[in-house]
This record gives sequence, structure tokens and C-alpha cells, in this order.
Amino acid sequence: MSPLYGTKYRGQMSEHTERLFFALGLDTVENHPGFRQLQRFNRDLPHPSLTTNGEQLGRAVPNANLHITLAFLGAVTAAQKQHIIAAANQIKVPTFSLRCNTLGFWHKSRVLWLGCQYYPDALTQLATQLQHSAQQTGLHQLERQYVPHITLRKRVQSLPQWQPSLTAAPHLAQSDKPHHASAPLSSPLYKYVKHRSQQAPHSMPHSLAPDLTFHFRHFGLYISEQIKTGQPQLRYRCLQQWSLLSDA
Repeated sequence: MSPLYGTKYRGQMSEHTERLFFALGLDTVENHPGFRQLQRFNRDLPHPSLTTNGEQLGRAVPNANLHITLAFLGAVTAAQKQHIIAAANQIKVPTFSLRCNTLGFWHKSRVLWLGCQYYPDALTQLATQLQHSAQQTGLHQLERQYVPHITLRKRVQSLPQWQPSLTAAPHLAQSDKPHHASAPLSSPLYKYVKHRSQQAPHSMPHSLAPDLTFHFRHFGLYISEQIKTGQPQLRYRCLQQWSLLSDA
């Protein structure tokens, strides 16, 4: 049985499940220039400011799988899937833009990611509503602050050159809360932000990080599938998409 599909047991009964998540897709017409730049940036890593050994940067996420997760659902039954779709049908959140210009590294999960210094309330509302609907459906959600990010590299061994500067804003080293639109960061060139979560991320506007702005008009429900042709690999496929409210 594929590890991406599971079986839930109820006595002698079993249920087929799918690994699903809500996310923002990046490969759209309005985001084409930024998405292409993001691909080039990820392809051209490593960089001396991060590491001198390319193998330490692990495996690059395939271009088709680059996204921003809104809510991870895990193993979902058919009945649960219908409930979360019905809940998504009721969500009314306006369109928004997101500026991504910081690099982050989670030591525990060995992930290198591109994030943002602040994010709009609309994104917080969208993620919160989706996570709440998942919780109401019986899909466990971690109780931690939502940190929007684009995973670039997985299985990163180490980043010996990862030395953020605190000289310009040393007080931020003690911060444990993500910053968003209601509390924008000042002097954005030398920020080192520590977020509250089980995997405390380290994020900073590294000189290497691209400065990309993405515009979002839709969000989607995605499935994680395993492709068995050649070397097994994951593919994220959008099952259904919902429009955000337009200002027009």
C-alpha cells in the first residue's frame, strides 16, 4: 500500500483515505514572472552565503509542487472530504497579495523556505477558517501560529554559513511572535524573527533572498500522490479551486 494512502479501522471496517491539504497555488497567469524567478532562484542554489557544499542543501522541491500551505489535513476519508469541501464553499475572503523576501530554516524538519516579514489579514482569515473547519471535521490541527512560507529545499543537512546579523535590531532576538499586517516591521534590512512553534524557525531578509510579490485570487484543495514511474516521487495535484472575493 502506498504510504500516501491509508486505512482507518473501525472494528472490522476500513476506510480508504487520501492525503489532502489546502494551499495557494503559485503557477498562475498573474504570478508567472515571479514564479519563474522563484524557480531560477531555487535551481541556482547553493550559494556561498549559505553553504560551500551543495549536497548540504538537500533536495529541491519540484517546480510543480511549489505552493503556500493554508491547512494540512492529513489522511482524509470520503465523508470528511465532503465536509471540508462544503465548509470551503462558505468561505468569503477578499483577494490579497503577499510579498516574499525572507529566507527561513527549520532545524528539526531540515527545511529551507522562503517567507515574508508581514502578511495581510485576509491570508490569516483564510488559513484560520480552513484550519477551524478541518478541526470541526475531526482532522487534527497543530496549535501553533500560522507561518506562511514556500518550502524550497527538503532534507537539508546543515547550513554552516547561516549567520543572521542582530546588530541593527538586537531586541528582535527575543521576539517569539510572527509579524503581520497589523504590526509591520520597521527597518526591514536587518530583521531576525523567531516564531512561536514547535519548530522555532529562523527567518531573515538574507541578501540572497529574492524579493517576490504574489497575487492570489483563488485557493485550492490539493492531494499528495506518489508517482511510481521511474524513481518514486510526490506530486501535488489540485482537486478543486475556490475564488476569493474581488474588489471590483
